[in-house]
Amino acid sequence: MRRSMDVVSDKMIIEEIKKVLKENEKKKIIFSPEPEAIYYIWLEKDMLTFTSDNQDYLMAFKLEKAMEMLHKKFNLHNFNISIHLHPGNLSEDHISDKDVSFNIKDHEIDKVAEIIKFIMENFYLVKSWKYFVIK
Repeated sequence: MRRSMDVVSDKMIIEEIKKVLKENEKKKIIFSPEPEAIYYIWLEKDMLTFTSDNQDYLMAFKLEKAMEMLHKKFNLHNFNISIHLHPGNLSEDHISDKDVSFNIKDHEIDKVAEIIKFIMENFYLVKSWKYFVIK
């Protein structure tokens, strides 16, 4: 079952994120301005992932800084980075897209909600967030 929901506020607040996480434990959750079209942040199993693969990403050329921010604020370690190019974007000057994942298995829902909120506010220029659940 798939479900999409618009948020009540312009920016998702931590309590809204916690509610989404609690109600959809063990499901894939996508956070995005258009979650049925493109993923910005997603949680699947014990992995949280965010991507540079969109025009709203603010940390282009600053991936090391982004990971350092997450490490300092939340004590996160062991980031996995997947680099990919889309067909048609194979020119020398094209920036490759990156998905950054990390394990959140040992973190409480409150902490995971804080991490998601931090990524939303600091890594993307998005006015209104939505979420989408895939069972």
